[in-house]
Amino acid sequence: MEAVSEQDIWAVGDGIHHYQAGVWQQVTVQGVPDFRPLVRSIAMVSPEEGWAVGEGGGIFHYQDHQWRAVESPTVANLESVDMVSPDEGWAVGSQSTILHYLNGSWTLVSETVPPVGLADIDWPAEGSGWGVGGGGVWQHTQGRWQAIVTPAEFEGASRLAMVSPTEGWFSGNGQLWHYDRGNWQVYPLEVADIDMLNAETGWAVGAHGQIWRYAQGQWQEVTSPTTASLKAISMANPQEGWAVGEAGTMLHYQQESWHVAPPIVETDLKAIQMFEQSAGTTLDSAGWALGERVLLRYQNQGWEQIALLESNPVLHAMSMLDLEEGWLMSSDGILHYKGGIWDSSALPLRVSYSAIQMLNSQEGWAVGCCAILHYTNP
Repeated sequence: MEAVSEQDIWAVGDGIHHYQAGVWQQVTVQGVPDFRPLVRSIAMVSPEEGWAVGEGGGIFHYQDHQWRAVESPTVANLESVDMVSPDEGWAVGSQSTILHYLNGSWTLVSETVPPVGLADIDWPAEGSGWGVGGGGVWQHTQGRWQAIVTPAEFEGASRLAMVSPTEGWFSGNGQLWHYDRGNWQVYPLEVADIDMLNAETGWAVGAHGQIWRYAQGQWQEVTSPTTASLKAISMANPQEGWAVGEAGTMLHYQQESWHVAPPIVETDLKAIQMFEQSAGTTLDSAGWALGERVLLRYQNQGWEQIALLESNPVLHAMSMLDLEEGWLMSSDGILHYKGGIWDSSALPLRVSYSAIQMLNSQEGWAVGCCAILHYTNP
């Protein structure tokens, strides 16, 4: 639904409907008799002009008080359209289809992205990125995404942790897979998140408080102080780390064992990012934890809740560079935190985003159900 004003509203679904002067009416499309396709998204750039997209690659343009079907470069179902201006816009759809509107025409720009949406990404080295989602694994090198051959038994993954451009771990659907230079090995573990310190050492967490440690080429379950489901884990160094989960559960790893830490919030925490930060002549653990509407920061051996925007947006994913700068994907768009100040910018595509990774303050990636965003700030 798109409201131009209180008395001028457009809605889509079984065709296109217009509310004006207190009455809803289904509109017609010039040259398309009995127009009733499934229209999924609409974007009005003004009361006099707008665009709609839908099944079968359908694209429809509203101008001069008339809807017209326009030529589409795809037959894939289109799920969302958003116009940057009357002269530029974007549309996305199934099979990771991305269309760009510029200079009066729509063009397909998805040849260099995976054919399905990605759930998680990791950049283990400059120029080498990895992504998982939709039953596949992809690697990004030399500016292009390419599919990685997976075993027939591979049932897909939603999380990954790369230790190098040629080695990493993939989890999902009750499987934990190890990839090393084209060779795959599976472990029957239901893992929610993984954090690898290096190729020889790592940690994983899952439901019912389960915690596993990877050492000497094997995963072994270790004693957990909780039965709450754990959703994320991050190690600042081999001697210290944190895990978070349902109902604000927080576990702290120190002195070779896990301990329950006092909760800061009562809502689920779904992501955590720990690192070491210089404190004079020593290194101290620092980091961030994320919930649906909660952001926590860890410094000076204590957690604190960070104030967000007044709109209280839903938070989807984070990538923090240090204690003073980072990015969040949210229902309000992309949030940039620097020096205690939040800046927000609109997402170029209105879809659900699941992961973000900033390589540095000048470049980053974000992925979701049907889009991949690449951020550069030369």
